[in-house]
Amino acid sequence: MDSEEDDGKMTSPTQLSLKELRKRGYIAGITEKFNPFIKIRQDLWGFADLACAHPEKKEFLLVQATSGDNVAARVKKIEENDNAKKWLQAGGKISVWGWRKSGKANKRKLWTLREVEVDV
Repeated sequence: MDSEEDDGKMTSPTQLSLKELRKRGYIAGITEKFNPFIKIRQDLWGFADLACAHPEKKEFLLVQATSGDNVAARVKKIEENDNAKKWLQAGGKISVWGWRKSGKANKRKLWTLREVEVDV
């Protein structure tokens, strides 16, 4: 999946994912929060940045949004998370979405999405 929108600013994987999910018909919201006391970002249940539901597909999806280089590490983190296992047992889905810019030399680079469904 390529995204042509690029205004020269740094676009976060979370914002890119939100836009793509909504384009696909999901309702989606950010679940990752910044904890000012310990100065870190905390994911829902230790792994989810976005909670999503698709009304027609009757699908509930949690997404970990990251850069393209971090996909494997995020998948491993989720596979080791007990809450992720419970979410999957309850019938939900989990996906890691990695974003990177790619394209031919001397051409405008586009955001490219790599999706990895996690099943532990």
